[in-house]
Amino acid sequence: MSYLAIGAVTKAIAELLEKKMNKPPLLGVGAVFKVTTVPPDDTRVDQENGINLFLYRLTESPFAKNSDWPGDRANPVAVKRPPIALNLHYLLTAYAKKTAGLARDDIAAHQLLGNALAILHQYPVLNDIHDGDFDADLDAQFPPELRNSFDKLRINLSPISMEEFSKIWTGLNKAYRLSVIYEVSLVQIEPFVPSSGPGPKTQSVSLDVATLSGHVLASLQPASGHAGAPVTLKGTHFR
Repeated sequence: MSYLAIGAVTKAIAELLEKKMNKPPLLGVGAVFKVTTVPPDDTRVDQENGINLFLYRLTESPFAKNSDWPGDRANPVAVKRPPIALNLHYLLTAYAKKTAGLARDDIAAHQLLGNALAILHQYPVLNDIHDGDFDADLDAQFPPELRNSFDKLRINLSPISMEEFSKIWTGLNKAYRLSVIYEVSLVQIEPFVPSSGPGPKTQSVSLDVATLSGHVLASLQPASGHAGAPVTLKGTHFR
């Protein structure tokens, strides 16, 4: 998978929920529900009835962190470097549009959350969904960077304590809402492999050999003189 895989997983789950919500139509014939993927403090989450899927955490998989990249179906060439092996953690929350004069809006939110839970329980492996609503063979719903992977993308309900939920919502500076946590694994981001460029130019070593002639003394001037007097030598191949 490329580094686009994280966003592709979020898009695929949102697409699945959007296509499968209210089938069968227990919440009203023709009812349409919005699926968002924004932080819970975004004002768009509760404007309409719907589900919000928020990726709030990434963790490194302890089971695949030391394994070399095996390649994928598009390029099944192993690389002697480990990929980034990730588990994705999503906060799934249902919202209901506020109705004037009523204080039971959360009942609709509870129904929507139950609908989303049933869908993800029915379709726990994204790679294996092939029907008229969602097809893992379609690029628009399940991009190639996911489909080419040798790994199954599994969606698992992750039980966490109320204390952990409280930390999440406190960190978002929002009042707690009924939510569930899902873990999606395994998402592996392939390592960058430097492209092979042209090699350096071949360097050659050469040695030039030349024959040097011997020194030739042509003349000595003056021919005689007292000790310490300058003498001039004439000839060839002197340095």
